[in-house]
Amino acid sequence: MPSINPTKLKRSDNLSITANKEGKPLTSTPVTIDVVNNLDKTEISNDKGQVTIKPNQRQNVIGLKLTC
Repeated sequence: MPSINPTKLKRSDNLSITANKEGKPLTSTPVTIDVVNNLDKTEISNDKGQVTIKPNQRQNVIGLKLTC
């Protein structure tokens, strides 16, 4: 879930997102920053389930892979 409306970002802005499952933050979870253009770029969510990313200048598709 993004912390702000991503359509309002300027080119140099970062986007903070929170990874949740059933309303609880997903901590230490790998987040793929762009599943369309760069599957190798991941960030790990912090203790609040948050990750800050720098979106590319096109479309970003952000993904999580959960193992339960």
